[in-house]
Formats: sequence, C-alpha cells, structure tokens
Amino acid sequence: MNIRQLKGWLQKSTSKSASQVTEFAFCKVCNVDIIAHKTVLLKHSCSEKHKLNWEKVLGSSKITDLYKPKGEENASEKPLLYRVKAETEMLLKTLCSNFLKISVIRNTPDIFKLNHDDPANFVSLEKIYLGIAGSDSLAELKNSPAIEQQDIDGFLKSILAFYIALVKNMKEKFSFKEPIFNIIDILDPKIAQSFKTKSLINIINLFPVLKDHLDAQALDNEWRRHALLNEYCEQYWKQIFKLKNDASVLLFPNLKKALSLLLVLPFSNASVERIFSDVFNIKTNKRNKLNTSTLRNLLATQEGVNNSGGCVKFQPSKRMLDSKLWQDEQ
Repeated sequence: MNIRQLKGWLQKSTSKSASQVTEFAFCKVCNVDIIAHKTVLLKHSCSEKHKLNWEKVLGSSKITDLYKPKGEENASEKPLLYRVKAETEMLLKTLCSNFLKISVIRNTPDIFKLNHDDPANFVSLEKIYLGIAGSDSLAELKNSPAIEQQDIDGFLKSILAFYIALVKNMKEKFSFKEPIFNIIDILDPKIAQSFKTKSLINIINLFPVLKDHLDAQALDNEWRRHALLNEYCEQYWKQIFKLKNDASVLLFPNLKKALSLLLVLPFSNASVERIFSDVFNIKTNKRNKLNTSTLRNLLATQEGVNNSGGCVKFQPSKRMLDSKLWQDEQ
C-alpha cells in the first residue's frame, strides 16, 4: 500500500493466525503485530502510543527517517569538488572533437582558451561526428533521390552551429575562476604525489582561519614528507591521516587540518540544504529557545547516529557512555 502514514515503520510480519487466513503486519516502532488491513493500520498510526514512540525514534518531527534515506540522499557526499574541473575539461575536449581538428585540441593546453568558433579549426562538414545512429540516418538520406546535397549541407551546418553554441555555453557556465580551483586538485592522489605543488601556503592564504589551528612551516614539512611516501590506496587521504611514527604520534596533523577543510567543501548544495531543513525541524516554534551549542550538538548526534547505520544499529562507545557532557554544561 502506497500510503504516506504507513511509510517508515511498517514491515511484513512472520506471524500467522491459527486459521492461517489472517495476515499480520509488524510495527517497528511499537514492536507489535497488527492485522494487515488498511483501516486497522491507519487506526494504529493515529494512536497516541504510536505517535509517542515514533517521535522518540525520530528525535524530532520529520528529521530524516533513520531506517531509510530520503530521496535527495542519493546526492553524493563524497569529496568530488576537486574532480569537477578535470571532468569538465574532458567533456569539453570530447565535444570539441566532434567538430574541431584533433591536432588543434591536442596543441591547446587550456581547453577553455581554445578558439572553438574559428573556421580554420573546423573539420570538413562531412567529417562532423553525429554518433553511430546519426551517421546511419544521414547515409540513408544521402541515398534518397528526394534529398538534395544542399539540404544535407544545411543540416550539417545546423549541427555545427549547435556544437559551437554548446561549447560556448559550457565555457561561460564553468569558468573556474575561483581561487579554490587553483589548489583543490592536490586532493587527487596522483597529483598530490607528483609534488608539482611545492607549498600549501595558498591554502592558508585562502582560509586564514587555519593560522589559528596549525603551523604553516610544519604544514609544508609534512606535505613534502608525504610526497615521498609510496602509499596509494582507495581511501587515500583517510589512510594518510592515520599514519603514525614509532611513538604513536600522528605524522601529518597539520596536513590533516588543512586538507580536511578542502575535503569537506560541498560538491552540491544538497547537503547544505538538508542541514537547514534539519535545523528547522529541531528548532521549532515550540523549541525556539534552544541555544546554538545545543542545536549544534543535536545535529552532530543525529549525523553520528545516521553514519552508524541508524538508531537500530547504533552502538554507543564506552567513551560516550563514560562522558558526562551534561555536567560540563551546568
């Protein structure tokens, strides 16, 4: 049943009636079996006991269902911003190869500076790439006596104009003039270990707040030391940040602070919008006196529980159980 009131807490029950006729559903919130009939299920969803248990599970009204992701949870949370420029450049080169001479593309280091609308750089009309299906269709048209060559040339010219406009729009939309794009590519493990970037002072200049949390020279020393490692793994930086010396002291504490700031830069605004939504769901009209520290802690707790598999699978650590943060707040 695709009914909003029954989503998130209902699942099929293994229980059967004595007659094996009546089917049951299981309420994950109240931990009880219910007769699997629409009227009975809706009545249970409106009961005070169910509402109270449901609010306890959610923590506050409409905070992300801990059992399943919301629709927009499909948006990637991985640090992908450093790949945007490279992927966009590759897409631009692919588009340009549809109508420009390949030698021109290869001899232009910066694809954004390529003169894509210069006729001298165009391939001949018959060599414009249309895709397999497009080329087959065009071949059939050429064999048709009803189609004249000038019509085919006009069609190819319209395709050429489309490609030119598309590349122009992409260049305007993705300018990458922000200073962050001059340094964020060091998050790519291959670029990081190539050591083309000798110093990370530009990160500190871009984010002056780092000056209060790390030593600039120590950061550069760690960066240079990191470049000499023979480490490469799937979760590259996560492993690098965990490396310790013989005294069990982290090898790259400053590097971790600087690059972690780059890693958390969002690829899209979906995650930021979710936080605003969670804030509004927690700090309601009836809870409008929550102070900033309490709100921040509630958001952090919610995120920690979600990252641990939800409230059902969440297992508090001994450190959490032994901590007495509530006393520190007194």
